[in-house]
Amino acid sequence: MSDKELEAAARFEIEKFVPIPADQLIIRYVRLDPEEEKERNGPKIKRFMPRSGETKENSDHHEEGQNILLLAAPAAIIYQYHSIFSRAGMVVRAIDLKAFALWRLFGRTEEDCTAIVDIGSKTSQLLLVKDGLIKFNRLLPAGGEILTGYISENFGISLQEARQMMEEAAVTLDDQGDFKASRISNALQEVLPEITRELERSLDYCRQENMTAKKLVLSGGTSKLTGLTDYLEDVFELPVVVGIPPVEFSESLTYDPAYAVAIGLALREACS
Repeated sequence: MSDKELEAAARFEIEKFVPIPADQLIIRYVRLDPEEEKERNGPKIKRFMPRSGETKENSDHHEEGQNILLLAAPAAIIYQYHSIFSRAGMVVRAIDLKAFALWRLFGRTEEDCTAIVDIGSKTSQLLLVKDGLIKFNRLLPAGGEILTGYISENFGISLQEARQMMEEAAVTLDDQGDFKASRISNALQEVLPEITRELERSLDYCRQENMTAKKLVLSGGTSKLTGLTDYLEDVFELPVVVGIPPVEFSESLTYDPAYAVAIGLALREACS
């Protein structure tokens, strides 16, 4: 399809998935197969933008097609964000996708099938990449707020205190831990399955589609939880690491996984 044909098809297809009239949405599409763009700009450049060239890919069933990511957002929300920045005297260059921010940081150079998970406060973003290309994207309805809320309720403390206690505690307790830390550790292990269950469902679906993750890369504030990587390695039987972006920081700054998406958004122009 030409870009014009694909734009019309995207508006038609989006109505199957989004329970909001198309005329109330900002709709975009992104071609995920960058073959022609690579030919124009050299083999190292991959441009995940609607203007990318047309490509064809053979699937296991010998059907020709191309991977397309459909994007839709309520126009009212987009205009609201635009208005906020306009009143602040700023010009909005772009409103970007969270998944693209994570891809820029951790996915562009991954050759093996890799799952990238940013554990946010209320939701978590799952991204599957292979050979540097986005293969799967899903927003998981679970985040670190489940953990802090549970600790706050069971210990009778504020959410801020619960957040601090959670950061200081470990998911698994060694022999040197005290009674308080043991209670927190046990509480975390009771609630963590709510997050891992959503992640497991998505990874199982990907396996059925012949996309088996070989590694799990974490980001987000909850990824700083002591012992989380070991816990997830036991659950999924995969290597699990907290992602470190290939970005040089000044000597006074250190990387905080809670700001992974913000850094990825800031790199949009540099990586386009």
